[in-house]
Amino acid sequence: MAWPDPDPPIEHEPFLRREQFAEDPSEARAARNLAAEARRRGGDDPLEQSIWEEPSLMLDATALPNQLPPTYAQWLEQQVRATSTRRTWVITGLVMLAAGPWAICGALLQGLGTSMWGPLSIVLFGPVVEEVMKVALPLVIVEKRPYLFRFAGQILVCSVAGGLAFAALENVLYLFVYIPDAPPSLVAVRWSVCVLVHVVCSSLAGIGIVRVWSQTLARRVRPQLGSAMAWLGAAIAVHGVYNGVVSTLELFGR
Repeated sequence: MAWPDPDPPIEHEPFLRREQFAEDPSEARAARNLAAEARRRGGDDPLEQSIWEEPSLMLDATALPNQLPPTYAQWLEQQVRATSTRRTWVITGLVMLAAGPWAICGALLQGLGTSMWGPLSIVLFGPVVEEVMKVALPLVIVEKRPYLFRFAGQILVCSVAGGLAFAALENVLYLFVYIPDAPPSLVAVRWSVCVLVHVVCSSLAGIGIVRVWSQTLARRVRPQLGSAMAWLGAAIAVHGVYNGVVSTLELFGR
């Protein structure tokens, strides 16, 4: 009796064969089922779960059956063509208006961190929370719906709006709640230097988001958020250094 080879060769693996191999029919059925389910829900789940962009199944996009979910490049191309410039500006305006509520959430989180971690939150946790919250909305849009922005300036405007909204809220809290009897010099500093720091940091983070968006639109590939991390890290670092300097000066009575 012949026993099965315990170490079978690999040359018959589909991706190692020279001739084109036929995909398992169950894969196509699964893709069609996902597409039908998404149409019922009105979502883009098949795009996220598509198997056709797996390395071993990279096919010519034009050869895919029409009933299967599109590749990311196909989907993005369709959405860019279907989205008007006017709609992108409406989205930009809504994001700018929503920056205020997001800034409030960031301020609340920062206050919790300050009470729990003390000085460490001032130079580390606080800047991380603030800088992420100020650009959270444009970052999510670029990751999930990059076609909703048409120009890089729209992303930068949204980022700056987040910085301005947060700075205004923070000044109101400081000058009307924490330090209601603040001297005029402190009021002037808060509405000038502090606002400038927030705007500069948000702009740095916005540049990173623009890099992700530009690469996605130019190459028709899924957004790679890693391209934004260096710029977001720079924004956090600038904010943290500023907080550290101000806190040190305060310790010495300045």
